Amino acid sequence: MASFKSSERQSFFDIAIQKLGSPEAAFLLAMENGRSLTDELSPGASLKLPEQWNSKVVDYFSNKNVAPATYAESASSQNENAEAIYWSNELKRETGIRVSEKQSLFDVAIQKGGSFEAVMELAILNGLSITESLTPGQLLELPSVIDNDVVNYYSSKGIVPETTSTETEDSVPVLEGIDYWAIEVDFIVS
Repeated sequence: MASFKSSERQSFFDIAIQKLGSPEAAFLLAMENGRSLTDELSPGASLKLPEQWNSKVVDYFSNKNVAPATYAESASSQNENAEAIYWSNELKRETGIRVSEKQSLFDVAIQKGGSFEAVMELAILNGLSITESLTPGQLLELPSVIDNDVVNYYSSKGIVPETTSTETEDSVPVLEGIDYWAIEVDFIVS
């Protein structure tokens, strides 16, 4: 089993994303190390790493030399010679996207970041909660691409993921015809 020394400002979720490739792995990581998921980690804490869940996400963080850090408020005070670059609210991107009518933050993360793991960076970049409702036409700064294959697929097929429903009870169609009628409800037998 591999091991890892935590960096400053990292939580179990940060390490799970960076080293295991999925935020869901945080629970296993905490259990594997006999800790609570909400325990604060001291910098340099040695942790046993279970098996990777998504090697593409792990490779992304390794290639970009990025260490996600939940507690990034003081990112500007980091040592200039530090090996890792931490996410912070000051992180900027050159391009953006206009949100379509039914898109959630997760939709944009998958479409433009290639993975739902990009939702955290997308939320931080835009000062949003990951569950916040988006306004159609809202301009969002884009996250880093985690999986180019997924981004290229959506782009080449012209697919725009949209999962938020705007239907109301008034807009649900009422099905008519003998196949949908019920005896003593829609017609009375005498």
